[in-house]
Amino acid sequence: MMKFLFRGLIAVAMVALLLSVAQAEMMIDTVTIGNTGNTGETTGGSTLPYLGPEVTCGAVDYIYNIGKYAVTAGQYVEFLNAVADTDAHGLYNALMATATYKNNIVQNGVSGSFTYAFADSASSWENRPICFVSFGDAARFCNWLHNGCPDTGSQTAATTEDGAYDLTGNPTTDAEYLAISRESDWKWAIPSEDEWYKAAFHKNDGNTGNYFDYATSNDTMPTSNQINGAGNNSTHRKWDGSGWVDTVGSPYWRSEVGAHYNSESPYDTFDQSGNTWEWNEAVIEEDGVDQRGARGGAFLDNKNLSTAFQTAGFRGSFFPTLESYNLGFRVVQVSSVPGDTDGDGDVDADDAAIVAAHWGLPTSAGAAEGDFDGDGVVGPKDASIMAAHWSGSTESSATTVPEPSVLAMFVAVLGLAALRRRRP
Repeated sequence: MMKFLFRGLIAVAMVALLLSVAQAEMMIDTVTIGNTGNTGETTGGSTLPYLGPEVTCGAVDYIYNIGKYAVTAGQYVEFLNAVADTDAHGLYNALMATATYKNNIVQNGVSGSFTYAFADSASSWENRPICFVSFGDAARFCNWLHNGCPDTGSQTAATTEDGAYDLTGNPTTDAEYLAISRESDWKWAIPSEDEWYKAAFHKNDGNTGNYFDYATSNDTMPTSNQINGAGNNSTHRKWDGSGWVDTVGSPYWRSEVGAHYNSESPYDTFDQSGNTWEWNEAVIEEDGVDQRGARGGAFLDNKNLSTAFQTAGFRGSFFPTLESYNLGFRVVQVSSVPGDTDGDGDVDADDAAIVAAHWGLPTSAGAAEGDFDGDGVVGPKDASIMAAHWSGSTESSATTVPEPSVLAMFVAVLGLAALRRRRP
């Protein structure tokens, strides 16, 4: 009896301590992609608007979450400030601050104490998609999400070098980045081509093989209007009879994510047509040369090019080490909610009771008994994971630390559940 009481009190004390200092994870708005078992369609070809080796694309037989928007410059600044005090792997590119099509992100200080911010904090750079990021930069961002967004200032296996992708071998060349693949225990990742394609083009009409040509829920080329109640708009150039007209223009060039309302995909993602190309995991061979996949087209593409680049039939690709003004990414997430022991889609008092019942005990049942970090024991790290996703669900991945009132309730539930175990 005393052993159970002691364990319960220790659980309460440890959880209270952890939650008092827990850090908030990044806010990533996601949508859930269902219709498991849908069939794919042929994409690629040799004549515009179809380009790239032909494959069947879009069939995904599992539920997953995908970013509602591309990763933004603001989110990337948060990432840099968390892991790039020295920036050992070049996650920051000076062109982010100096290029014509910049993100306006500056690096301040000296190596070992670098910080990152927008050069003009009064302007609206934060909610536009990040660019000048390679496939490796995107993979390290995903690893950081996978590891819970640690704020250590360094790039290690616990932050950016392992997680969804094993980068501990310090890859630097295109060939080395082409050889990297997603690990089986991933939590956040760069979308596969199938995941990206389904979220963009599938009609969300059940287990079908029905797809739109554009990621605006339409078979007609989007216009370049930024705000149009009729919808079917994307960010790209158009010809007005005397010159090219940009959707946004200098100095921002790229639209804020989600600016084209009534232009979302059937799954409610935005900007998978236009604004920036987005990395995917595909390895695409063209004329004997392998590159990583990218889709969607970008803001400087004229209408003739966009008619091709934004279509479902166009398989773009770039060398994975490329960091370009028109190339960004979005992320995918496993659909399960960390901290959800009973599999009901949210993290609540029932899950807390299960954690308390197994506190300090070895387990081989994984998350079903509260072992969320996979170390074989239910303990403080698992409680912290649960707290960070309290009241989470598969419909939202806003992974922040709960409010103090929720924390207090969480601690109380753990304590009561643990004390209940000592009753005869």
